[in-house]
Amino acid sequence: MKKTKYIYTNADNLKCGEMICQKCNQKITSGEYRYKEMNHKFDFVGYVSHEHKFCSESGDTGWAIREMELAQRLNQMKEKLVAFESFANQWNTDALDEEIEYMKGILQ
Repeated sequence: MKKTKYIYTNADNLKCGEMICQKCNQKITSGEYRYKEMNHKFDFVGYVSHEHKFCSESGDTGWAIREMELAQRLNQMKEKLVAFESFANQWNTDALDEEIEYMKGILQ
């Protein structure tokens, strides 16, 4: 049996298809959700199946992996921010000001 491959994302960043949860039949307008492309009997392109995070969280380790990867990216961004600020202070340059402000906005 082929294992289902889900894509985990956030509705604020990515919208695809009709965005209706297959479990609760409610529209997905914001927050985290997962989707997969499915092969429909008469549609060679396939269609997309969506599920809210809270409808699909039980028994799905993909959500834990997503949260761990997000935490790692945030930690890397914190380290870069410290290095960028240190560089800007040492060399008295504003070349990195936009990047520093962008990172501070995300990390707050």
